[in-house]
Amino acid sequence: MKITPFFSDVLHAKLKNQVWSWGAHDETSNRVFLRVWDDQVEKRRGVERVRVDGKSAPGSPGRNERRAHLEAIRRGAEAYGVLCRAQDTNPVGSRRIKDFDENALVRFSRIFEEGDTVFAEINDRIPVRDLRRAAPRNQWHLEPGARIKRKDLHKRYGGRSQGGIGPSAKSPNVFLFSDPASGEQHGYFDGWQPDGCFHYTGEGQRGDQQLAQGNLAVLNARRDGRALRLFNGTGGLIEYVDEVIVDSEEPYYTTDAVETGGGPIRSVIVFRLRPVSVRPKIPEKESLRTTTLVVDRVPVESQHTERTFVDPSGEEHEAERRESGMVQRYKAYLEAQGHVVERLRIKPPSEAKPLFCDLYVEQLGLLIEAKGSTNRQSIRMAIGQLTDYRRFVSDDTTCAILVPSRPRVDLIQLIKSAGIDLIYEDNDTFIG
Repeated sequence: MKITPFFSDVLHAKLKNQVWSWGAHDETSNRVFLRVWDDQVEKRRGVERVRVDGKSAPGSPGRNERRAHLEAIRRGAEAYGVLCRAQDTNPVGSRRIKDFDENALVRFSRIFEEGDTVFAEINDRIPVRDLRRAAPRNQWHLEPGARIKRKDLHKRYGGRSQGGIGPSAKSPNVFLFSDPASGEQHGYFDGWQPDGCFHYTGEGQRGDQQLAQGNLAVLNARRDGRALRLFNGTGGLIEYVDEVIVDSEEPYYTTDAVETGGGPIRSVIVFRLRPVSVRPKIPEKESLRTTTLVVDRVPVESQHTERTFVDPSGEEHEAERRESGMVQRYKAYLEAQGHVVERLRIKPPSEAKPLFCDLYVEQLGLLIEAKGSTNRQSIRMAIGQLTDYRRFVSDDTTCAILVPSRPRVDLIQLIKSAGIDLIYEDNDTFIG
């Protein structure tokens, strides 16, 4: 079989021009098929890839079409390669096809650039007969901004009726539901960010989130031929935002969040999702992540507390209550001496959540972490937090732990061994 009828009759993706077309885009199934040379397939660091373009190469009808196909892939089209063997082994200049593999295709997972060359990463190889059996991409009827009852969405397209991530067995879709108001109680802060992506927190309300089940379905949606459909709202009437794709350069990152119901801090997965057809919205809130270190001062207010946990029980709340009152008393004590008392807010590069020390006095070069208990766990936690903070302040800054009473001797020695000062409350004054 010649390659032109192979594209039209087998792949159902007709070449625009039999002479200069290097591939075709079947818009019905949203599949792109690229002709690639088998002698340009290579393996680097255990990953197979193939050259698909050169950034500085001059334009031509075939190259311009190729670049349009690559952009369609970046915007979410499924991508496959037809491996061709050249008559001329010289890779420079025009080449003619000697034959091609009509039994199997290579499936691409992403397009990326390295220097002047554009590559497609090869995910796997699939028999052509399996591709022919695959269902069309989807007959999707919702436009961005359309509203639908969640139960009606699942009735038509399948997927889980509850939860934030709903892979469907009925249609090639993975549904994502986001409600910032309800998500914040689970430590989720979904939304548009300045990088042009919608940052979406994965599933799993207790313990560290894992790349499994729904989270894995999101990460592998493109490889599996599924569309990611993002909605505002988690129940009742929901609004369709757009089809989104996982960013190819940085698909996700991890950050900290509390467990549902105010449990301990754990690690969560945040996916970076790019819209296919709509423009990203301007973020209403400050960017979750920065590319550079940001250290600024904020007032000593309860909402700026960097929450930590002494013990997963009622004792933690009592410790927090004691800590808050002690911090306010020591603040008043310092202000009575004419000092300005603030907090430092520290945002390390690429981190989504800021760090907050409890007190900072610039005139004294003093950075303080307070704890409402003098038990070993609290002291060790304070040492760890101060060790974290002082990486981002000047070397002559003094770090100190503030506690409600004098700790026992061994813990005082532990604090001194870490190069940290001790301040404790004694009746109506503070020692240290």
